[in-house]
Amino acid sequence: MEEVQALIALLEEYLYDIAWELAENNVQLRLSGRISEMPSRIHRAIDFARQKTAQCTGMVLNLAINYGAKAEMVDAANAALGGREKGTNAFHLDQAGFHRFLYAPDLSFPDLLIRTSGEQRVSNFLLWQIETAYYHITPTLWPDFDLQELWQAILAFQRQDLQPSRECQPGIEE
Repeated sequence: MEEVQALIALLEEYLYDIAWELAENNVQLRLSGRISEMPSRIHRAIDFARQKTAQCTGMVLNLAINYGAKAEMVDAANAALGGREKGTNAFHLDQAGFHRFLYAPDLSFPDLLIRTSGEQRVSNFLLWQIETAYYHITPTLWPDFDLQELWQAILAFQRQDLQPSRECQPGIEE
């Protein structure tokens, strides 16, 4: 419990600090996950960071907080089922329709997934969205992952002959 409280305090401090830097660099902050389950002090920090970056039109930083891909899919299914028309027993949901209920349906699917510490599993992260992503696995631990490591990942990605799949892309049905 003590570790969780320390992580929450770190997240709170990070959200306040990063908001200024993101705004200076025209980066909008978005969040994915079960945010409602976070403590009220995190909600205040989130609101501050969102307001500070709301008008930014450059890149989007999607921060996953209290996130799990399985939880996202369950939440999406429940939202879809809750949204069906009253009085109708028939229910049909295709991939594009399901996608609309994910936490961030308007964000593009990632092209590159960077996995630090040599881990070779996706660990319940963006399972729906990463089906066609290029995986870059580095032995470098996250705290030591720097700009040089990022460039190495981008260069490795650029060397790939990737043909994006049309399956499961936002707005594209099979």
